[in-house]
Amino acid sequence: MKENDSCGVLPLSFALSSYSVEKEASVYNFVNPGVISHSEILALYKSLIDPNHTYQLVNKEVLKTLIKAGRSDNCLDTTKLESALPECQIPHISVSIQDVFTRMKKNVRKNILLTGGAGFIGSHVANFLVERYSFYHVVVVDKITYCSNEKNLDPSANKPNFVFIKADISDAEKMKEIFETYQIDTVMHFAAETLVDNSFNNSNAFTNSNVIGTHTLLHCARHFGVELFLHVSTDEVYGEVKDGIPRKETATLTPTNPYSASKAAAEMLVQSYHHSFHVPVIITRSNNVYGPAQYPEKVIPSFLGNIRAGKTCPIYGHGQHLRNFLYVGDAVEAFDLLLHKGIIGQTYNIGVNNEHTVMSIAKQLHEILGKPMNIEHVKDRPYNDTRYVIDSTKLHLLGWKPKTSWKEGLKKTIEWYLKHGEYYWG
Repeated sequence: MKENDSCGVLPLSFALSSYSVEKEASVYNFVNPGVISHSEILALYKSLIDPNHTYQLVNKEVLKTLIKAGRSDNCLDTTKLESALPECQIPHISVSIQDVFTRMKKNVRKNILLTGGAGFIGSHVANFLVERYSFYHVVVVDKITYCSNEKNLDPSANKPNFVFIKADISDAEKMKEIFETYQIDTVMHFAAETLVDNSFNNSNAFTNSNVIGTHTLLHCARHFGVELFLHVSTDEVYGEVKDGIPRKETATLTPTNPYSASKAAAEMLVQSYHHSFHVPVIITRSNNVYGPAQYPEKVIPSFLGNIRAGKTCPIYGHGQHLRNFLYVGDAVEAFDLLLHKGIIGQTYNIGVNNEHTVMSIAKQLHEILGKPMNIEHVKDRPYNDTRYVIDSTKLHLLGWKPKTSWKEGLKKTIEWYLKHGEYYWG
């Protein structure tokens, strides 16, 4: 019995079993009193579980065209059942459904630790999750380096299901404290040093953040028994694709610079924790991501800033290096899908067929802004991969497809930078 002496389905079954032993066998309508419609159930789900859930009601005539079997309203008399158990207050069906959804909400609630959440991609994902899933608790951790910005999280700042903590993922004690305090059950690991140029001059910083930081998180994930560790990697771990054959997730990793090597090393740790300690992991490898709020060190925002300021756009070497560009909104949808439907232990490429040379991007941006071409060829990187190509069939089969065209994505990106300009980063 519950404290309020009411019977749900489980305690009622025990009560009925005891009653049947003591008295003659009989037939009972074993249901809650009252009736509830499908639309009322959906409304309760929307109210208690997911306020963003959408559904469409159809009348009985339309229903006949959708379902072959005939449908009818049902209402069973529970008078006999209630008389047999006078000490029980059997709740109305609507009350029981609310109770089920309330318990379900507790079960589906996620306490997500999202690292690097003040950075470019991480902040877009964090803001999406906070808005889309009000019953998720999103804890963003970021140490706020030069390329991250708390302003990126302004859409989430005052939401009750959001917390921001300034911390370094390599700080083991702090990470343990966060995992324990917020009962973290899901990790989405975006934090990383990512600029290839910097990795040639300060590779130790990439090892500390990308490898040691990842290792620290994996140790916490194992200790606290998380349900998912989603590790965000890059297509650069495959190395240069000279033969033009799109790389599948099973391809050998052959990184060619300290950045991609640090990401590949992190992946090895992630996979080892899955195999040795059964930490539930998913790994993603994506193309170059672009869009609003990207720090202006990457090619598109860098060129935009230079063109607006009347400065020269530097072109490494011959400028014919090819890259595929994925709009950040499409990347967010991919991460959302993998968070909910990704298969544990699997790796997924997140790629598009949207390939451009650096020279081509410079020309397009000058034309869009109505400025004369102003470029300068500069000394190339110590090693600059000519091309990356990945096969995203595996993710497509899961249900993801990019929705944003290059033209549309570039338009949205340019509009954002024209509005916010250089002062956004202080």
